[in-house]
Amino acid sequence: MLKKSTEIQLLAFLTAVVVAFLSYLNVVSPGVEGGMDSYNHYLIAKNSWQNPTLLLDYWGKPIYNILASPFAQFGLNGLFILNVLCLVGCAVLSYKIAKILNLKHNYLAYILTLLSPIFLDNTISGLTEPLCAILVLLCIFLLVQENYSAGALIAGFLPFARSEGFVVLGVVIVFILWKAPKIKNLISLAVGPLIFNIIGWIITRQPFWIITENPYINFELSGNNICGSGGLFHYVWAGHYTFGLLTNVLLVIAGVILLLKVVKNGFKQNANLALIFAVFAAYFAAHSFIWWQGMMGSCGYIRVMVVIAPLGAIIANFAISELYIKVWFKKLDKNL
Repeated sequence: MLKKSTEIQLLAFLTAVVVAFLSYLNVVSPGVEGGMDSYNHYLIAKNSWQNPTLLLDYWGKPIYNILASPFAQFGLNGLFILNVLCLVGCAVLSYKIAKILNLKHNYLAYILTLLSPIFLDNTISGLTEPLCAILVLLCIFLLVQENYSAGALIAGFLPFARSEGFVVLGVVIVFILWKAPKIKNLISLAVGPLIFNIIGWIITRQPFWIITENPYINFELSGNNICGSGGLFHYVWAGHYTFGLLTNVLLVIAGVILLLKVVKNGFKQNANLALIFAVFAAYFAAHSFIWWQGMMGSCGYIRVMVVIAPLGAIIANFAISELYIKVWFKKLDKNL
Protein backbone atom coordinates (compact mmCIF):
# COMPACT_ATOMS: atom_id res chain seq x y z
CA MET A 1 0.00 0.00 0.00
CA LEU A 2 1.17 3.49 -0.87
CA LYS A 3 1.60 6.08 1.86
CA LYS A 4 -1.02 8.83 1.70
CA SER A 5 1.55 11.54 0.96
CA THR A 6 3.15 9.45 -1.80
CA GLU A 7 -0.27 8.67 -3.29
CA ILE A 8 -1.19 12.36 -3.45
CA GLN A 9 2.18 13.26 -4.96
CA LEU A 10 1.81 10.64 -7.68
CA LEU A 11 -1.73 11.77 -8.47
CA ALA A 12 -0.55 15.39 -8.62
CA PHE A 13 2.28 14.41 -10.98
CA LEU A 14 -0.09 12.48 -13.25
CA THR A 15 -2.48 15.43 -13.27
CA ALA A 16 0.33 17.81 -14.24
CA VAL A 17 1.37 15.51 -17.11
CA VAL A 18 -2.21 15.23 -18.42
CA VAL A 19 -2.86 18.98 -18.16
CA ALA A 20 0.47 19.76 -19.87
CA PHE A 21 -0.31 17.33 -22.70
CA LEU A 22 -3.82 18.75 -23.18
CA SER A 23 -2.39 22.29 -23.15
CA TYR A 24 0.05 21.33 -25.89
CA LEU A 25 -2.76 19.82 -27.97
CA ASN A 26 -4.85 22.94 -27.43
CA VAL A 27 -2.02 25.10 -28.80
CA VAL A 28 -1.39 22.99 -31.92
CA SER A 29 -5.03 22.11 -32.60
CA PRO A 30 -6.54 23.91 -35.62
CA GLY A 31 -10.05 23.65 -34.19
CA VAL A 32 -12.17 22.29 -31.36
CA GLU A 33 -14.26 19.19 -30.70
CA GLY A 34 -17.99 19.55 -31.21
CA GLY A 35 -17.72 21.64 -34.37
CA MET A 36 -20.36 24.36 -34.66
CA ASP A 37 -21.92 23.35 -31.34
CA SER A 38 -18.74 24.44 -29.57
CA TYR A 39 -18.59 27.75 -31.40
CA ASN A 40 -22.27 28.45 -30.75
CA HIS A 41 -21.94 27.79 -27.02
CA TYR A 42 -18.84 29.97 -26.96
CA LEU A 43 -20.49 32.88 -28.77
CA ILE A 44 -23.60 32.76 -26.58
CA ALA A 45 -21.52 32.76 -23.39
CA LYS A 46 -19.12 35.44 -24.64
CA ASN A 47 -21.80 37.86 -25.84
CA SER A 48 -24.04 37.39 -22.81
CA TRP A 49 -22.32 40.28 -21.03
CA GLN A 50 -23.38 42.65 -23.82
CA ASN A 51 -26.81 41.03 -24.18
CA PRO A 52 -27.84 39.59 -20.78
CA THR A 53 -30.91 37.83 -22.20
CA LEU A 54 -28.45 35.35 -23.73
CA LEU A 55 -27.70 34.10 -20.22
CA LEU A 56 -31.14 32.49 -20.31
CA ASP A 57 -30.70 31.00 -23.79
CA TYR A 58 -32.17 27.50 -23.48
CA TRP A 59 -30.17 25.98 -26.31
CA GLY A 60 -26.93 27.33 -24.88
CA LYS A 61 -28.06 26.12 -21.43
CA PRO A 62 -28.56 28.83 -18.77
CA ILE A 63 -26.22 27.33 -16.15
CA TYR A 64 -23.47 26.91 -18.74
CA ASN A 65 -24.04 30.43 -20.10
CA ILE A 66 -23.74 31.92 -16.61
CA LEU A 67 -20.74 29.92 -15.35
CA ALA A 68 -18.84 29.85 -18.67
CA SER A 69 -19.33 33.54 -19.52
CA PRO A 70 -16.31 34.83 -17.51
CA PHE A 71 -14.07 32.23 -19.15
CA ALA A 72 -15.47 32.96 -22.61
CA GLN A 73 -14.27 36.57 -22.38
CA PHE A 74 -10.76 35.15 -22.91
CA GLY A 75 -11.78 33.33 -26.08
CA LEU A 76 -11.92 29.59 -26.71
CA ASN A 77 -8.77 29.20 -24.62
CA GLY A 78 -10.83 30.38 -21.68
CA LEU A 79 -13.33 27.57 -22.24
CA PHE A 80 -10.43 25.11 -22.49
CA ILE A 81 -9.30 26.24 -19.03
CA LEU A 82 -12.86 25.77 -17.73
CA ASN A 83 -12.97 22.23 -19.15
CA VAL A 84 -9.58 21.34 -17.64
CA LEU A 85 -10.82 22.57 -14.27
CA CYS A 86 -13.93 20.41 -14.71
CA LEU A 87 -11.82 17.36 -15.61
CA VAL A 88 -9.52 17.73 -12.59
CA GLY A 89 -12.46 18.66 -10.35
CA CYS A 90 -14.31 15.50 -11.44
CA ALA A 91 -11.21 13.40 -10.69
CA VAL A 92 -11.00 14.89 -7.18
CA LEU A 93 -14.71 14.38 -6.48
CA SER A 94 -14.57 10.80 -7.82
CA TYR A 95 -11.69 10.11 -5.42
CA LYS A 96 -13.60 11.63 -2.49
CA ILE A 97 -16.77 9.68 -3.30
CA ALA A 98 -14.77 6.45 -3.55
CA LYS A 99 -13.32 7.19 -0.09
CA ILE A 100 -16.78 7.78 1.38
CA LEU A 101 -17.86 4.42 -0.10
CA ASN A 102 -14.80 2.81 1.54
CA LEU A 103 -13.56 1.40 -1.75
CA LYS A 104 -10.15 -0.24 -1.81
CA HIS A 105 -7.54 1.54 -3.94
CA ASN A 106 -9.81 4.58 -4.20
CA TYR A 107 -7.07 6.51 -6.03
CA LEU A 108 -8.12 4.44 -9.08
CA ALA A 109 -11.36 6.43 -9.29
CA TYR A 110 -9.21 9.55 -9.69
CA ILE A 111 -6.99 7.97 -12.35
CA LEU A 112 -9.84 6.42 -14.35
CA THR A 113 -11.67 9.75 -14.40
CA LEU A 114 -8.58 11.75 -15.33
CA LEU A 115 -7.76 9.34 -18.17
CA SER A 116 -11.33 8.83 -19.37
CA PRO A 117 -11.12 8.63 -23.19
CA ILE A 118 -14.39 10.47 -23.86
CA PHE A 119 -13.60 13.23 -21.35
CA LEU A 120 -10.10 13.79 -22.75
CA ASP A 121 -11.46 13.83 -26.31
CA ASN A 122 -13.86 16.66 -25.53
CA THR A 123 -11.76 18.86 -23.25
CA ILE A 124 -10.64 21.09 -26.13
CA SER A 125 -14.12 22.35 -26.89
CA GLY A 126 -16.87 24.75 -25.98
CA LEU A 127 -19.26 21.92 -25.14
CA THR A 128 -21.53 21.81 -22.10
CA GLU A 129 -20.81 18.19 -21.12
CA PRO A 130 -17.69 18.76 -18.93
CA LEU A 131 -19.42 21.38 -16.77
CA CYS A 132 -22.52 19.20 -16.43
CA ALA A 133 -20.30 16.26 -15.43
CA ILE A 134 -18.85 18.09 -12.44
CA LEU A 135 -22.28 19.35 -11.37
CA VAL A 136 -23.69 15.80 -11.47
CA LEU A 137 -20.71 14.57 -9.46
CA LEU A 138 -21.07 17.42 -6.93
CA CYS A 139 -24.73 16.44 -6.50
CA ILE A 140 -23.77 12.79 -5.90
CA PHE A 141 -20.96 13.80 -3.53
CA LEU A 142 -23.38 15.81 -1.36
CA LEU A 143 -25.99 13.05 -1.35
CA VAL A 144 -23.57 10.27 -0.31
CA GLN A 145 -22.40 12.58 2.48
CA GLU A 146 -26.06 12.66 3.57
CA ASN A 147 -26.25 16.39 2.87
CA TYR A 148 -29.58 15.75 1.19
CA SER A 149 -30.82 19.33 1.09
CA ALA A 150 -27.72 20.66 -0.71
CA GLY A 151 -27.62 17.65 -3.04
CA ALA A 152 -31.28 18.13 -3.92
CA LEU A 153 -30.64 21.83 -4.57
CA ILE A 154 -27.87 21.04 -7.08
CA ALA A 155 -30.05 18.37 -8.70
CA GLY A 156 -32.78 20.93 -9.32
CA PHE A 157 -30.39 23.07 -11.37
CA LEU A 158 -29.05 20.17 -13.50
CA PRO A 159 -31.73 20.44 -16.25
CA PHE A 160 -30.41 23.93 -16.98
CA ALA A 161 -26.85 22.67 -17.41
CA ARG A 162 -27.99 20.03 -19.93
CA SER A 163 -31.49 18.82 -20.77
CA GLU A 164 -30.58 15.27 -19.68
CA GLY A 165 -30.40 16.80 -16.24
CA PHE A 166 -34.13 16.04 -16.07
CA VAL A 167 -33.20 12.32 -16.14
CA VAL A 168 -30.72 12.75 -13.29
CA LEU A 169 -33.21 14.90 -11.40
CA GLY A 170 -35.83 12.15 -11.73
CA VAL A 171 -33.46 9.60 -10.17
CA VAL A 172 -32.57 12.00 -7.35
CA ILE A 173 -36.26 12.70 -6.64
CA VAL A 174 -36.87 8.95 -6.20
CA PHE A 175 -33.76 8.66 -4.01
CA ILE A 176 -34.80 11.61 -1.81
CA LEU A 177 -38.38 10.31 -1.45
CA TRP A 178 -36.98 6.93 -0.39
CA LYS A 179 -34.04 8.01 1.76
CA ALA A 180 -34.88 11.45 3.18
CA PRO A 181 -38.43 12.59 2.36
CA LYS A 182 -38.30 15.78 4.42
CA ILE A 183 -40.10 18.96 3.39
CA LYS A 184 -36.87 20.99 3.17
CA ASN A 185 -35.36 18.44 0.79
CA LEU A 186 -38.41 18.48 -1.46
CA ILE A 187 -38.38 22.28 -1.48
CA SER A 188 -34.68 22.21 -2.40
CA LEU A 189 -35.48 20.04 -5.43
CA ALA A 190 -37.95 22.66 -6.68
CA VAL A 191 -35.77 25.77 -6.21
CA GLY A 192 -33.87 25.54 -9.51
CA PRO A 193 -36.88 24.90 -11.76
CA LEU A 194 -38.91 27.61 -10.02
CA ILE A 195 -36.17 30.25 -10.27
CA PHE A 196 -35.50 29.68 -13.95
CA ASN A 197 -39.16 29.32 -14.88
CA ILE A 198 -40.04 32.60 -13.14
CA ILE A 199 -37.16 34.46 -14.82
CA GLY A 200 -38.06 32.88 -18.16
CA TRP A 201 -41.71 33.82 -17.68
CA ILE A 202 -40.79 37.44 -16.98
CA ILE A 203 -38.50 37.73 -20.00
CA THR A 204 -40.40 35.66 -22.59
CA ARG A 205 -43.94 35.95 -21.17
CA GLN A 206 -44.23 32.17 -21.37
CA PRO A 207 -45.71 30.97 -18.04
CA PHE A 208 -44.39 27.42 -18.61
CA TRP A 209 -41.01 28.52 -19.96
CA ILE A 210 -39.31 25.27 -18.91
CA ILE A 211 -41.49 23.31 -21.33
CA THR A 212 -42.46 25.74 -24.09
CA GLU A 213 -38.94 27.08 -24.66
CA ASN A 214 -37.12 23.75 -24.43
CA PRO A 215 -35.53 23.32 -27.88
CA TYR A 216 -35.58 19.51 -27.74
CA ILE A 217 -39.26 19.33 -26.86
CA ASN A 218 -40.00 21.83 -29.64
CA PHE A 219 -37.87 19.83 -32.05
CA GLU A 220 -39.81 16.69 -31.20
CA LEU A 221 -43.16 18.45 -31.61
CA SER A 222 -42.13 19.83 -35.00
CA GLY A 223 -41.86 16.32 -36.42
CA ASN A 224 -38.49 17.08 -38.01
CA ASN A 225 -35.70 14.52 -37.72
CA ILE A 226 -32.48 15.68 -39.36
CA CYS A 227 -30.26 13.00 -37.78
CA GLY A 228 -32.36 9.91 -38.33
CA SER A 229 -31.99 7.09 -35.81
CA GLY A 230 -29.74 4.16 -35.00
CA GLY A 231 -29.45 0.87 -33.18
CA LEU A 232 -30.57 0.43 -29.59
CA PHE A 233 -27.06 -0.75 -28.68
CA HIS A 234 -25.27 2.13 -30.42
CA TYR A 235 -23.71 3.38 -27.16
CA VAL A 236 -22.90 -0.15 -26.01
CA TRP A 237 -20.85 -0.81 -29.14
CA ALA A 238 -19.16 2.58 -28.72
CA GLY A 239 -18.21 1.74 -25.14
CA HIS A 240 -14.61 0.70 -25.84
CA TYR A 241 -13.69 4.21 -27.02
CA THR A 242 -16.16 6.00 -24.74
CA PHE A 243 -15.25 4.71 -21.28
CA GLY A 244 -12.42 2.39 -22.30
CA LEU A 245 -12.44 -1.39 -22.71
CA LEU A 246 -11.17 -2.13 -19.18
CA THR A 247 -13.76 0.16 -17.59
CA ASN A 248 -16.51 -1.46 -19.67
CA VAL A 249 -15.58 -4.93 -18.42
CA LEU A 250 -15.47 -3.63 -14.85
CA LEU A 251 -18.88 -1.96 -15.27
CA VAL A 252 -20.43 -5.34 -16.11
CA ILE A 253 -18.68 -7.05 -13.20
CA ALA A 254 -19.75 -4.25 -10.84
CA GLY A 255 -23.37 -4.56 -11.96
CA VAL A 256 -23.42 -8.28 -11.18
CA ILE A 257 -21.75 -7.78 -7.79
CA LEU A 258 -24.15 -4.99 -6.77
CA LEU A 259 -27.15 -7.07 -7.83
CA LEU A 260 -25.95 -9.93 -5.61
CA LYS A 261 -25.38 -7.51 -2.73
CA VAL A 262 -28.87 -6.06 -3.08
CA VAL A 263 -30.43 -9.53 -3.20
CA LYS A 264 -28.48 -10.52 -0.07
CA ASN A 265 -28.62 -7.32 2.00
CA GLY A 266 -31.34 -5.17 0.43
CA PHE A 267 -31.19 -1.68 -1.02
CA LYS A 268 -30.74 0.23 2.23
CA GLN A 269 -27.27 -1.13 2.94
CA ASN A 270 -26.24 -0.33 -0.62
CA ALA A 271 -28.14 2.94 -1.06
CA ASN A 272 -25.24 5.14 -2.18
CA LEU A 273 -23.93 2.62 -4.68
CA ALA A 274 -27.46 2.06 -5.96
CA LEU A 275 -27.81 5.84 -6.50
CA ILE A 276 -24.61 6.01 -8.55
CA PHE A 277 -25.60 2.98 -10.61
CA ALA A 278 -29.13 4.34 -11.13
CA VAL A 279 -27.93 7.73 -12.38
CA PHE A 280 -25.40 6.08 -14.71
CA ALA A 281 -27.90 3.53 -16.04
CA ALA A 282 -30.80 5.98 -16.42
CA TYR A 283 -28.68 8.49 -18.33
CA PHE A 284 -27.17 5.78 -20.56
CA ALA A 285 -30.57 4.17 -21.21
CA ALA A 286 -32.24 7.50 -21.98
CA HIS A 287 -29.71 8.36 -24.67
CA SER A 288 -29.82 4.84 -26.10
CA PHE A 289 -33.61 4.99 -26.34
CA ILE A 290 -33.97 8.44 -27.91
CA TRP A 291 -31.31 7.66 -30.53
CA TRP A 292 -32.98 4.33 -31.30
CA GLN A 293 -36.33 6.07 -31.69
CA GLY A 294 -34.92 9.16 -33.42
CA MET A 295 -36.41 11.46 -30.77
CA MET A 296 -35.57 14.87 -29.30
CA GLY A 297 -33.17 15.78 -32.12
CA SER A 298 -30.69 13.11 -30.98
CA CYS A 299 -27.81 12.57 -33.39
CA GLY A 300 -26.22 9.70 -31.51
CA TYR A 301 -23.19 11.75 -30.45
CA ILE A 302 -21.01 9.71 -28.10
CA ARG A 303 -19.67 12.89 -26.47
CA VAL A 304 -22.82 13.01 -24.29
CA MET A 305 -21.27 10.21 -22.22
CA VAL A 306 -18.75 12.70 -20.80
CA VAL A 307 -21.42 13.55 -18.21
CA ILE A 308 -21.39 10.06 -16.66
CA ALA A 309 -17.77 9.08 -17.36
CA PRO A 310 -16.70 9.93 -13.76
CA LEU A 311 -19.56 7.79 -12.41
CA GLY A 312 -18.30 4.97 -14.61
CA ALA A 313 -14.86 5.40 -13.02
CA ILE A 314 -16.33 5.09 -9.51
CA ILE A 315 -18.32 2.00 -10.50
CA ALA A 316 -15.18 0.44 -12.01
CA ASN A 317 -13.32 1.20 -8.77
CA PHE A 318 -16.12 -0.57 -6.87
CA ALA A 319 -15.61 -3.69 -9.01
CA ILE A 320 -11.84 -3.63 -8.41
CA SER A 321 -12.41 -3.14 -4.68
CA GLU A 322 -14.80 -6.09 -4.43
CA LEU A 323 -12.55 -8.38 -6.48
CA TYR A 324 -9.54 -7.34 -4.37
CA ILE A 325 -11.37 -8.08 -1.11
CA LYS A 326 -12.52 -11.51 -2.28
CA VAL A 327 -9.12 -12.54 -3.65
CA TRP A 328 -7.22 -11.11 -0.65
CA PHE A 329 -9.35 -12.85 1.96
CA LYS A 330 -9.20 -16.15 0.08
CA LYS A 331 -5.40 -15.93 0.21
CA LEU A 332 -5.54 -15.10 3.92
CA ASP A 333 -7.78 -18.12 4.60
CA LYS A 334 -5.36 -20.38 2.75
CA ASN A 335 -2.36 -19.02 4.67
CA LEU A 336 -4.12 -19.41 8.01
